[in-house]
Amino acid sequence: MLFLLADDGIVYNEANSLDMGGITYPGIKIGYEANIGDTPDDTHILYYHPEAKKMEWLAYGVTYGKDGTSSQYSFVKYNKWQEVNGLLIPEEITWCKIKNNKPIESAGKARIFTKVDKDAANMDKMTFSKPESGVYVE
Repeated sequence: MLFLLADDGIVYNEANSLDMGGITYPGIKIGYEANIGDTPDDTHILYYHPEAKKMEWLAYGVTYGKDGTSSQYSFVKYNKWQEVNGLLIPEEITWCKIKNNKPIESAGKARIFTKVDKDAANMDKMTFSKPESGVYVE
């Protein structure tokens, strides 16, 4: 999901904090300028640990197939992080059940990312080249 942070037209704002388990997590609200992408009314709120400065919660409101913004958020808990060749990436995340727009408990088993590989070498540019039968869409 966080690949969305690289989209054109992204807008960052301060968000209300999230109080969970005796910790107050500051929030950064991420939205998009009008007419950017298929769902410019989607919003994401990144909540980070005030001391560790690592994201621990991600709230997101989706609007695909709907008109206007959503006031209902889904939550993902980033339980553990791992470093792979100098890149910090999630090791374990959990989707949560929500009540009154706050996470209340796990919605299932944690998703654990194992055997993660981030090669230190650059990928061959041909990896991303257009196949012979491919078509560019503008």
